[in-house]
Amino acid sequence: MKEKIKETSFTIHDLPRQERPRERLRNFGAEVLSAQELLAIVIGRGIPGKSVMNIARSCYQNSAISRL
Repeated sequence: MKEKIKETSFTIHDLPRQERPRERLRNFGAEVLSAQELLAIVIGRGIPGKSVMNIARSCYQNSAISRL
């Protein structure tokens, strides 16, 4: 039987304010953010049980962009 591995999910609010993607975008510009952070800003918020950062990471890993 296949075990379901629970994905560790943290929220943006778990990060110090100055390290949150939107604040980093405002303070330093888009060029310092990772693709995952930029996607998280566009997506906006997570869903119950899955943070926006995990959703963004999954989208990025499953996209052709990550293989360039």
